[in-house]
Amino acid sequence: MKQITAPALWMGLGSVVTLLAVSLLTRTPSMADGVDTPAATAASGVSVAPVAVAGHPLGGDRAVCPCPGDFNGDNVINTNDLVAFLAVFGTTCCNDNNPCTIDQVVNGQCVHTPIVCNDNNPCTTDICNPATGCTYISNSNACDDGDPCTINDVCVNGICRGTPINCSDGNPCTNDICNPATGCTYVNNTNACDDGDPCTINDRCVNGICRGTPINCSDNNPCTNDICNPATGCTYVNNTNACDDGNPCTINDRCVNGVCQGTPIVCPPGQVCNPATGGCQIP
Repeated sequence: MKQITAPALWMGLGSVVTLLAVSLLTRTPSMADGVDTPAATAASGVSVAPVAVAGHPLGGDRAVCPCPGDFNGDNVINTNDLVAFLAVFGTTCCNDNNPCTIDQVVNGQCVHTPIVCNDNNPCTTDICNPATGCTYISNSNACDDGDPCTINDVCVNGICRGTPINCSDGNPCTNDICNPATGCTYVNNTNACDDGDPCTINDRCVNGICRGTPINCSDNNPCTNDICNPATGCTYVNNTNACDDGNPCTINDRCVNGVCQGTPIVCPPGQVCNPATGGCQIP
């Protein structure tokens, strides 16, 4: 039996190790390697950059990326190389070409998280179109434009619009305005006004109320009762009171049909009544 010397043994083992290393670094990995697509590595075992081809990064997705080979340089081709590869080329490698997902690498795995399309506008319906990405469609929903000076707010062309509010309180003694911070505000004024009472005059606003001065209905006629009717105003009603017609030559003066009338004084024959004194005298 031929004896093999130590130097020859080491040379032989070196050749075997070299052949195994080349085989590992250049072979096409199998499913046991954690990769299911053909290799696209240089002889050194360093992966080339991902190429954009149809497919998905993991599972079927991995068609987007070439096989990483011994990407981490530990002389062993396994799933650790895929983890290291995705850490470098993850964004491109995990791209599922779906604008409605966010593509990330998590613990060496591609994760596609559905994107949330939200423009914070209540006047748009937010959806994600797999062909174009986020799409914002104007709606006609009821909304709140945040303005206390509008009512019946509704979405129009993607904008919340309201109808200006009518702050009128029907009171002429207040200035009615809308304060954008607080809404309708009513400020008392001192305007001339009409309290609707025909028995008052010179009506004016006081503390938000229209007040008038009671009217004087006197017609200076003692033969009428002077009153103010809230429905019609001053009213003069004839009376039959005793009165003075201002004529000294009459007696028993009394009101008749709103006129003070007296009975003429009858003087003795040959005498007449003196209009100045009311006495009878010879003319």
